[in-house]
Amino acid sequence: MRAGGRGTAGRGATLQERAHIAAFLALALAAPCVAAAAPVGTYALIDPQPGDQTDPSIDAQYVVYASWQDPADGWDVMLYDLTVGPPARPIAAGPGDQDQPDVYRTTVAYRTAAGIVVVNWEIPATSRTPRAARRPRRSRSPRSPTPSPRGSAAPRAGA
Repeated sequence: MRAGGRGTAGRGATLQERAHIAAFLALALAAPCVAAAAPVGTYALIDPQPGDQTDPSIDAQYVVYASWQDPADGWDVMLYDLTVGPPARPIAAGPGDQDQPDVYRTTVAYRTAAGIVVVNWEIPATSRTPRAARRPRRSRSPRSPTPSPRGSAAPRAGA
């Protein structure tokens, strides 16, 4: 609108329409190219076994995932090393479910019915195993939140 209150389409409106048309044409010409783009590289299944494979986690050359191949066994955690190739090897297998894996370098964490387990597969050591739930111990007598002088026990009131 001009200052006089009349709405007139001037040269600016025509240029704006041309810009929209040019943008539309550019998108229309680029769309078939995007749809025809193909990924680069080779693709292969890392676990061609029947069953479900879910929850992949990737760190550098390692891929861990949960695999369901035997209903009697439940979910297992598998490791695939991209530099070595197939087959994937089990990191956590056996009765019960071991699932929801996550990998960082050569350490994998996964969930079991008992809790979270953390394992380093290069150094056969378990960093964390779930423990049975314990109730916190309570002190029989309340202690003063402030330390007493020279580390001795604080005198009780009335003593």
